[in-house]
Amino acid sequence: MKVSFCCFLFLLQIYSIYSSKLLNKPNSKSQTKIFVITPTYRRLTRFADLTAMSNSLRGIENVHWLVIEDGIRKLDGVEKIIKSTEIPYTYLVAKTPPGTPRRGWYQRDVGIGYLVKYRKQLLQNNQHGVVYFGDDDNTYDRRLFTSYIRKVKKVGCWAVGMSSSPIESQKVINGKVVGYNSWYAPDREFALDFAAFAISLHLFVANPQARLTNHPEQYGHSPEPILLKALKLKKSDLEPIGYNSKMNEVLVWHTKTVDITKMFGKREKMDSVFGYAVEL
Repeated sequence: MKVSFCCFLFLLQIYSIYSSKLLNKPNSKSQTKIFVITPTYRRLTRFADLTAMSNSLRGIENVHWLVIEDGIRKLDGVEKIIKSTEIPYTYLVAKTPPGTPRRGWYQRDVGIGYLVKYRKQLLQNNQHGVVYFGDDDNTYDRRLFTSYIRKVKKVGCWAVGMSSSPIESQKVINGKVVGYNSWYAPDREFALDFAAFAISLHLFVANPQARLTNHPEQYGHSPEPILLKALKLKKSDLEPIGYNSKMNEVLVWHTKTVDITKMFGKREKMDSVFGYAVEL
């Protein structure tokens, strides 16, 4: 009888622990869903960059990765890296039209259009969607997605490392952005890099003409303010995140992978990759 009672208590304890874990586990259907739009193009360092980014995204719940190739076809090597994240993804092809700025302008627009068009299939009922423009050559801390972007209601912003200055961040008073800490043009209404903010998908639905390439007269300007103003946003709309800790951290950095093969000069068989998946 004592043995049976002890077994009962043991099973009850296990059940209590298991139930507690279930109760504390967030409901994935009600969580904010993050859409990461990543323009990409062929280069030797791309596989290294995408591998680093895929490691940052791997296994994060409620993230959908949209990778848009600036080219004419999908590439198996690229898709294999994307697929390794074990998160839902979409791999699109969209070559930059003549006369359009490069550096991902057109590809970001294609990604926005895709999300607006298929939002009902991509989101659960009443699920909040947030769009983040993540370049493939930045360095990301996983907490950027799990702790920062997940909190965004309308348009969230945070610090970025090694952009126009060692650190670009927002000046915040009483929870509101009042200016920017930046070496380059800090007096702009939006002194923000793409890596520094994320936007509610609803804003793109409400402003269907908000695209980078819809404003050719502004091609000589920075793309970020063009998009934010097209969404009818103001500085007062910004939701600063990660600015009030004892020691504030930077969770995203502009980095550049260097092609060290150039250090060794031209040699014979420069086109040989010995059977490995490498882009030249």
